[in-house]
Amino acid sequence: MFSICSAVYILSARLSMFAIRSQAVVYFVYARLSMYFRGILHLFRIGFTIFQLLSYTDSIKAYLTLFKHILGGQRECA
Repeated sequence: MFSICSAVYILSARLSMFAIRSQAVVYFVYARLSMYFRGILHLFRIGFTIFQLLSYTDSIKAYLTLFKHILGGQRECA
């Protein structure tokens, strides 16, 4: 029959297998979450870049409009 020593070995083996599986699950969940959050951060970067481009084009348009008015005013005066 089983002795206490063999029962301890079997229990230890079961616990180590459970720990290895739990660790694998934790790594899997961590990898999935990091991929998800990396995707969200990538979307935020794209959105921020588009926002910067739109604000730059607005400021460039405002500058060109001002420049066009200045040139237009000089043409009218000349």
